[in-house]
Formats: sequence, structure tokens, C-alpha cells
Amino acid sequence: MRLIAVAAVLLVASFQSGGATGRSTETPQHWLERMARSLHTLNYQGTFVYASGPRMETISLQHTVDEHGEREHLIALNGAPREVLRDGAAVTRILPDTSSIFSQPDTPSATFPMALGEAFTHLDQFYSFQLGDNERIADRETQQIHVNPRDSYRYGYRLWLDRQTAIPLKVALLDEEGYPLEQVMFTSFRLMQEEESASRPAESLTVPPVLSAEPARRARREIAATPWKIKALPDGFELFSHIKETLPGSSQPVDHVVFSDGLVSVSAYMEPMSDRKGLSGISRLGAFSAFGLNLEDYQVTVVGEVPPATVEFIGRAIVLGPDTQ
Repeated sequence: MRLIAVAAVLLVASFQSGGATGRSTETPQHWLERMARSLHTLNYQGTFVYASGPRMETISLQHTVDEHGEREHLIALNGAPREVLRDGAAVTRILPDTSSIFSQPDTPSATFPMALGEAFTHLDQFYSFQLGDNERIADRETQQIHVNPRDSYRYGYRLWLDRQTAIPLKVALLDEEGYPLEQVMFTSFRLMQEEESASRPAESLTVPPVLSAEPARRARREIAATPWKIKALPDGFELFSHIKETLPGSSQPVDHVVFSDGLVSVSAYMEPMSDRKGLSGISRLGAFSAFGLNLEDYQVTVVGEVPPATVEFIGRAIVLGPDTQ
């Protein structure tokens, strides 16, 4: 669940009320703006379940904000021990079993579902938003929000926002038929008291005695010119970044292009052909779709948490040409 855009401002009256306003004044935009603000500003902790196909994980979450900034600490409660610490825009993954730490200092700070509230005006061109029913999640009353795509190149979403805080207590990613591909749901949730949030989660974090940092796992560099061209993109998708990187186990540089509509992103990889057989055609696993083809002496692979039609559209629009992006 990942959730890239510009910050929105919460209406002061809505924030000060800390709860529901009169139903006549409630709109999807009102709720999503509150959600975006609350995700950045409130101190809370809880346990949620993530489900995707047969895979299910239980994760503990603690989120704090103070004069030092915004921090988040996630701990996997089943399967292999794993922890994730987000400090501002930097993300650190800790794998005690392998005595390893992976750092990603360039992770975008705004992801789904935060982007729904932060870029509502732009996203309204490609998604429709409606209020749904009230439901009880984690013993708290919630307001359901329906986010429906306006075309076949995007998935739909359902959000259940806590009526007191507007924090999403449940999020479902829906396929083209409206069936859930992925779901996240809190089983327990509470706001933290001021004295609790004063103790920052990283201070008690136990890290392995032997740490193997991997800063060179992907050697990246920005590129200004490229022979690759994109003939067209689905409406709303734009070029977000284009880098050249060397993937683990390979000595050949790979072009990595990212496209985004402000809510979801799609990655395209163009690499020289090798003895390894690349993907040909469409592949789908849960919410992720992939499309691959051979283009002259290159393997082109497009992947993203979007319908198959989206990755195929982008994959077939990639061509080699004399012009630059």
C-alpha cells in the first residue's frame, strides 16, 4: 500500500470539532481533506491486518508528530520479523533475521491514501467520489467513501474514515468488477496522549548488533537525454521520473521510467536482451499487473498496481527513436 502530490489545507472549523459535522455540510472532499491533515498531524497507534489474495499480515503501527517532525514505526507481528521506520521522507527497513538494514532516503512523503486528500481537485478528473454508509470498524464509527475510476485504466477504492479523526481505519482496492484485490483494516486503534507521544518510537528500537547496510544495491543516476520515446499515455498519467540504474546481479544499466496520475504509479524498465527469458504479454498477480515485449535488442517490462489494460497501453507506446523525452 503506497501511497504523491501537493498539501491541502484543512478547514479550521472541521479540525477543531474533532468529529462529525452536520450531514448537510459533509462532502467527500471535506472528509478527504480532513484525512490528509490527520494523517500528518495526529499521534496514534494501532494494529491492522493486510490481506491480498491468500496472503495475510498483521502489523503494529505507531505514528507520532513533534517539533522534530513526523515519524512512523511499523512492526510485523506474524511471519519473519520485520520493522519499518519512517522519519520524515526517509524510510529504513530492518530485518533482524538477516542482520540487515535498508535505507531509502528519497521515498516520497505523500502516498495513498494521503494523496486523495492532497490532490482532490486534480484527481476529480479521473475518479468520482461519493459518500457511503456508516460502519463500525475497530469498535469505532466510520464514514465510508467510494472512489470510482472514470475509465478502465485505474482501480477503484473504498475507504472507511474514523468519524472522530478521519483516519482511514479500512481501505479496499477494487478490481474492474468491484471485488477487493487488497484490503487493510485496523483491529485496534487509539489516539495517543501527549505524554505517550513525547516518547519517540525510535528511541526504544532494538537493531541487530551486526548491520549490513546496502547503499549500493541500486546504482542510480538522473539522465537528461534518452533514445526512448513514449508515444502516448492514458489520460492523466504523466512522466514522473527517468533514471538509469544497475540492478542487483546485473552489470547492464537499465532505463527505469515512472509514470503517475497523482495517486498511483507505473514503472517501465528497458534493458538490453540477455540469455534470461523476459516476460511476453500480460501477467497478473493480485493487484499488480505486468506487460512485457521484445523491442529490437531490448526487453521492455511495465509493472504497476493498475489494471492490465494500463500496463499494456504504456508498454506498446514505448519506442526507440532519435528524439529525447
